[in-house]
Amino acid sequence: MKKNPFQKTCPEVAVVLDLSGESARGIMRGILQFVRENTPWNITYIPSNVSNVDASTLSSWRGDGMITRLTQESTYRKILSLSCSTVLLCEEDFPLPTRKKNLPVFVRCEDETIGKMGAEYFLKRGFRHFAYIPNPIPHAWSLYREKGFQKALRNAGFSFHLFQPSEKKRKKAFLPPTAQEWLEEREELAQWLCQLPQPIGILAANDFRGRQTLEACQYADIPVPYQAAVLGVNNDELVCLMAYPSLSSVAVHWEKAGFLAASALHRRMNGLPTPQEESYAPIHVISRNSTEKLHVADPLVVRIMEMIRINNGQNLQVQEMARVLRVSVRTAQSHFKKAVGHSIMEEIQHVRMRFVCNLLENSPLTINEIAEHCGFENANYLGIAFKRQFGMTMGQYRDQKK
Repeated sequence: MKKNPFQKTCPEVAVVLDLSGESARGIMRGILQFVRENTPWNITYIPSNVSNVDASTLSSWRGDGMITRLTQESTYRKILSLSCSTVLLCEEDFPLPTRKKNLPVFVRCEDETIGKMGAEYFLKRGFRHFAYIPNPIPHAWSLYREKGFQKALRNAGFSFHLFQPSEKKRKKAFLPPTAQEWLEEREELAQWLCQLPQPIGILAANDFRGRQTLEACQYADIPVPYQAAVLGVNNDELVCLMAYPSLSSVAVHWEKAGFLAASALHRRMNGLPTPQEESYAPIHVISRNSTEKLHVADPLVVRIMEMIRINNGQNLQVQEMARVLRVSVRTAQSHFKKAVGHSIMEEIQHVRMRFVCNLLENSPLTINEIAEHCGFENANYLGIAFKRQFGMTMGQYRDQKK
């Protein structure tokens, strides 16, 4: 095996990324992991919009290497004119230059696998209707995810519905939408969603698109996850947890992408053999509330479930809920039991205990504070109920989840 040559100076490396999203932050973490484990770099971070890298910034770079993420061919051509070694995190099928030396290295996401994973996830949950919401800007990564989704569904004997914005909205394809443009598209998306068969599994191109889909479902009065389940991509926790209900997402190994990019650049800068292309795959689906397995068609039961979810199971009485919904207690109970298989009170306790578990895992609150926060008479009463359901104390549960 050829050893790394002796380095006389610390390499000057530019990293051109938009760190506002989890994918780019993961890539940066992977780059820094490689540097920590292998060789020091003098890194210059250049903030950039992934859809519009500043060509003048790139042309002024005089360092040894560059790692960047791009989607536009004009920027790609500018990078080809640079004399430094380059690694491109890119899914676009840009043509390779005719020169033989110092070709860029491509690090690509296996986007078709992401689409396939989304389809398999919904199929395992028993869905028979499917839809895909592409990125409003028609980047290759969105198209490949759609292709993988379509292929997996076709192999299983199913078709899918594809959201296609009107031509008017495609004219500004490479500009991010304004708030007004999103409101207009939300209207169009909501109308389209209302025409789809239910229950339906919807894959969005990424988490931002998934959050917009949830917003459009709410605007169209389509209850999620009861009549539509929504799955995003990237597992950007801030975006997923900010959504209502919280967004399930396909997690992608962005740290591996950054590590592969840094490793390829290191080898290229040192004249070592380097593959022309590397790839990284999705990891698994992180399930959250937007894809809970709750296919409920009864509108009354959907309203009861939503009421319980919104209140985290707290301060709810079946009689009061029936009064608000303008039905008898007997009607509410019978509809719920038939659709879900257990009573309303059992569902309330289930959601309440799930909220307790969430606080034990993700908050610094004491057990006494959790009991008070969740509306229990005292911590002893909560402790007895918790141990009866989970077979352990709350303290043991918290220690186990650390």
